[in-house]
Amino acid sequence: MEVYTKFIDQGVFLDYNANMVCNQVYEYMLSREDVITDAKSTLAVTGTVAKIIQGAALSQVKVIPFVTSDVQLFNYFFKGLAEYLGAKGVVKFTESLHMEVNGGIFIELWYMADVGTILTVDTLTVQDVADIPAHIN
Repeated sequence: MEVYTKFIDQGVFLDYNANMVCNQVYEYMLSREDVITDAKSTLAVTGTVAKIIQGAALSQVKVIPFVTSDVQLFNYFFKGLAEYLGAKGVVKFTESLHMEVNGGIFIELWYMADVGTILTVDTLTVQDVADIPAHIN
């Protein structure tokens, strides 16, 4: 399995565990890249985290949200990501997956048919600020 280290390498979060969990989300995705079309460009950070990575002022982050337009990838995550991360408090909706991992790190995965523009900023894939829905923090 490919080891993904970009969140730790970039020091996206002050909390090392938050960076580690984000790396694990990508590792889980990449572990099944044979099933997923263009996996590296179909998952992106969104919400406040994406805004900060793109230059917005630093602010407290309560949840780390990801977005995908790949229904196959979303279903793959829906079926096994929580178990892979050892998550607790998992809540699943038709178009989103919410979980708590590693003692208080909250992760969300959103499915959107059209995520708009995905950018690469400092090696991290992020949803363009203009395309981030208001309901995703």
